Amino acid sequence: MIEPLERALNTVRQSLSHATPFAPLKSERRFNLLLTDVGQSAYLPSLLAYLNAHAPHVGIDVLHLPIDGYPKAFMDGVADIAVGYLPTLYSGFHHQSLFETSQVCMLRADHPDIRGNLSLEQYLAATHVVVEPMGRGPGVVEKALNKARLERKVAVRLPNISAGPLIVRCTHHIMTVPAQIQRFQENLAGVVFLPLPFDVEVMDIRMLWHERTDNDPGNQWLRGAISEIFSDVTTNR
Repeated sequence: MIEPLERALNTVRQSLSHATPFAPLKSERRFNLLLTDVGQSAYLPSLLAYLNAHAPHVGIDVLHLPIDGYPKAFMDGVADIAVGYLPTLYSGFHHQSLFETSQVCMLRADHPDIRGNLSLEQYLAATHVVVEPMGRGPGVVEKALNKARLERKVAVRLPNISAGPLIVRCTHHIMTVPAQIQRFQENLAGVVFLPLPFDVEVMDIRMLWHERTDNDPGNQWLRGAISEIFSDVTTNR
């Protein structure tokens, strides 16, 4: 009973918002964003800085769900926008490409075995911290290794990336991460980033939203803001 009622209330709220022009400087609306842990680290600070300047009273609630839970969150009206590498959802929702990112290897700056360059032999000989989020299948790195019939030595599996930099900094483990992490963790003391010694599929980071909110003025404004933010990030890479 509660879920259908909540969906109905969300529909009413969205219908009202469709009929009301969005005034970013005055609005006190809250938006629900679907972001992975990488997104929370790499995208959220820039978005909040933009809102602070252009929509100071707008609030953001971040929903951290398994990726296979995104469709229900959209269909129930719980989520407004998702940002990330979400190829399994493209066919069911509106989406816009923001930027492309590759993968890099993160390791401690004074790693005893790896200095300056990373060879395939060193990569396979090292022990790895691997992130395996719930609801997501094999990632682009695992697919590349499987295709080449290679296997890495997994020391630690994590459900998210949050603890990864700290683990890498105090151990000899290495970690493969999206390249945008390098941009936002570049001041992390004791850690360096090196190119991977093998080819990995480039990830197309996209913004997704439901048909229900396609014409919603507030959602349209926030999508434009996100596009502008990532345009700046891409230009300044």
